[in-house]
Amino acid sequence: MSMAEIIRRANSASGTPSRIKSHSLFMKGSRPVLKKIAPLHARRKAPPPLPPKPPPPKKTKKQLELEGKWEEELEETIEG
Repeated sequence: MSMAEIIRRANSASGTPSRIKSHSLFMKGSRPVLKKIAPLHARRKAPPPLPPKPPPPKKTKKQLELEGKWEEELEETIEG
């Protein structure tokens, strides 16, 4: 059941205190009429682009030494 039918039934019901008919651009529903309605944010600008990601932090000497040790251990385990 469409919204227009529900409203029509509500307006035609015998128990309703007021006989106000609802008029809406959406109920009349043609696309040209709907296109004439102003957009919600006509002057709203697009958000600025996100800043680039920061470069990864440089590795310390200790980190480089540990990586070297791990690589050597891996080479030994693979070879032997």
